[in-house]
Amino acid sequence: MVTTRFRITENSKGRWKALGFLVFLLISLAGCSNKLAVQMSPTRTVLANGLTVIVQEDHSLPVVSLLFSVKAGAINEPDTKAGLASFVVRLLTQGAPLDQLVAKLEFVGGRFLTDADRTNSIVASQVLSKDLTLALDLLSCSLTKAPFEPKQVALERESIILELTEAENDPVSVGQKMFDKLIYGTHPFYRPISGYKQTIKAITRQDLLNYYHNYYVPNNTVLAIVGDIKTRKILTKIKKQFASWEKRPISRPVIPAVAAQKSIKQSKLLMARQQTHIFLGNLGVKRNNRDYYTLLVLDVILGSEGMTARIPQVLRDTLGLAYQAYSNITASAGTEPGVFESYLAVSPENTEKAISKLLQEIRTIQHEPVSDQELADAKTYLTGSYYFDLQGTEAMAEYLVFCENHGLPFNYLNKYPNYINSVTKQAIQRAANKYLQPEAYTLVVVGPK
Repeated sequence: MVTTRFRITENSKGRWKALGFLVFLLISLAGCSNKLAVQMSPTRTVLANGLTVIVQEDHSLPVVSLLFSVKAGAINEPDTKAGLASFVVRLLTQGAPLDQLVAKLEFVGGRFLTDADRTNSIVASQVLSKDLTLALDLLSCSLTKAPFEPKQVALERESIILELTEAENDPVSVGQKMFDKLIYGTHPFYRPISGYKQTIKAITRQDLLNYYHNYYVPNNTVLAIVGDIKTRKILTKIKKQFASWEKRPISRPVIPAVAAQKSIKQSKLLMARQQTHIFLGNLGVKRNNRDYYTLLVLDVILGSEGMTARIPQVLRDTLGLAYQAYSNITASAGTEPGVFESYLAVSPENTEKAISKLLQEIRTIQHEPVSDQELADAKTYLTGSYYFDLQGTEAMAEYLVFCENHGLPFNYLNKYPNYINSVTKQAIQRAANKYLQPEAYTLVVVGPK
């Protein structure tokens, strides 16, 4: 199976489940979390060509996951070539001999995955350990010898433009793009990862090759390997497989800082829809922010999509003002600032009241301490579900690359419960006042004409 979804993120919307759904798991997870932490003993090696290789043995199943992360995301593109990183990634499975290698891998049940986000591009595979050589052949070809055949470039361009055209009719996509544009200003994060139709049309085959040759170099790449392998043996194999991949200097653009928002920004977009979509928030934080763990707890209490968080409970369940309601500040935190973003899907007649109640909930968590029960429930959820999210070789490979890219120690998992359990009600209130801006927010409303 070839896909373009392989996320390296500590949080995602999928994590915000109802606390009650996981209660029956938390007792057992509390016990296995220590076991999982003890079992983690990755080996980090930097090869002569600059490739960083992280190996974690796991012999519980005859499976191996390999994940290459290249610092080649949308942040590196010029405005006139928006969508370039994503365009490149989509072609890493196409053309000879990639087509044949993909077919061989699929024949034995292996998976090959590619993706691009704002800061990184991903090339990954999961196979049975007996088929490791097949995966390495495909991965090395994809990373070092992708042909970018003119015919494939033309076909992929048509496919991207079709997807972008379809997205123009999606109110959530339209609203999100405008929200990012208002939040980020001239910072590259204002652009959608997939680009615009006019920029995709302007990207040439030479642009693709130039981007590929500039960024897809070993000294700009991290490889995590997790599974049924022996560390010394796999390192020898990797050195041989990528011996011809040469280190090169990397040219990077200067990234401007994001200007602080000091007043309310608003935009209303009209679409022929029966529902109104509301995006409200402000510039967020980087992953290395000292208050990150406090904000994780705040997220669960204020806006997670579970049944106990305040925003969905009040606006959706109690008042019936929204079909969908949530907020989050940590999910987008990375090497660049993310966003605090609230989202509501409402009937048009409830728009103003829903916005008012949303702002009221944000102000309440700033002005009043959370309850002891809310704090305890959030901590229980976070310290239990986090380990549950890291089961399997794919998830562990993601975790190791995440740690490497964000400068976190690999034993960070051991310390995570302590970080969460040390959060206080006073710290949550201070963080809410520091990072949430109900008086200087960005608001985008997408609704019927």
